[in-house]
Amino acid sequence: MDLMIGLLIIGYLALTAFLMVQVFQWFSRRDLGRKFGVVAAMGVLLFAYAIPFADHTAGYLYFRHLCDNEAGDKVYRTVSNVKGFWWWPVQSADVAMRNGYTYIEGGADPHSVSRYEVHGGKVTEHTAVKLRSRYIVPATENRNMFLGVVRGMTPVVDLHTGEKLAERIAFHFRGGWMTRKIFFGLGGAFGQCGAEPDSPQFIKSVLKPVKRGT
Repeated sequence: MDLMIGLLIIGYLALTAFLMVQVFQWFSRRDLGRKFGVVAAMGVLLFAYAIPFADHTAGYLYFRHLCDNEAGDKVYRTVSNVKGFWWWPVQSADVAMRNGYTYIEGGADPHSVSRYEVHGGKVTEHTAVKLRSRYIVPATENRNMFLGVVRGMTPVVDLHTGEKLAERIAFHFRGGWMTRKIFFGLGGAFGQCGAEPDSPQFIKSVLKPVKRGT
């Protein structure tokens, strides 16, 4: 498959070069002269570039529009005096201690979670325990949109009410079809906006931990 794509690209470039030469020679034999032939040949080159890379250009413009209008943190309601929450996947076990929470829970199955509790400045892990948290931060939901744009959304949810308290939205631009083939599909390498999806600072701005001494 990759060999066939490579041959198609080489064939397309060869056809473009052939057409450029033909257009240049045709205009050069007329009264318009060689300068106009060069301009016409460059026109063929630009047109040949626009055909396979048009979706990349349109996709990047769409990506920038989404970055300017939708990306970022959207906090609808904050909660104070939160002891802990369920987070998947958990970045590190000491997140609770470093951010002022009593515990952090994690695990793919919310009915049997791992709980990381802070006791005396140390983190203790309890495995296969029942979920205690009211608030959850599930894994980022990635959705393919149009023209190589991927939308990532990380929500903060109240399990008791089903309310979405906040969401962090980020966008990745994977490039157009031809661009991905040439650069071997470097997903996200052509553009990214919005913060890292699972930042503890974002969660802490929504689920404010219990104040020390209370």
